Amino acid sequence: MKCAECGTTVKTRKENYRYDECGLKYVTLVGVEVSRCSKCANYEISIPQIEGLHRLIARILIDKATRFTGDEIRFLRKSLGWSGADFARHVEGSGTKRASITRLDLESRNQVWKLAS
Repeated sequence: MKCAECGTTVKTRKENYRYDECGLKYVTLVGVEVSRCSKCANYEISIPQIEGLHRLIARILIDKATRFTGDEIRFLRKSLGWSGADFARHVEGSGTKRASITRLDLESRNQVWKLAS
């Protein structure tokens, strides 16, 4: 396999990878294939079944007993394909406003939110 940036042959190996791209600071993927270029330091990660991975992360978040962070709310909202207004409509409590969800989403403040059944 060649590097997409410089064309040098890349070396692929299994690594633990901090999956910051999902928007959560504490998700580490264990044993995923990472192809790294020794010349330009470009790398590519192979994440099989990414949709299933995101469903699993969402399930873990929903089942946790502690408060959601702003980053977690953003992850859940984006995973569902919902806007801030859509999310606010599904959050418990009729007093929730779109601006509140957006602010929390942007500021990543700790708040308690429970999805309405």
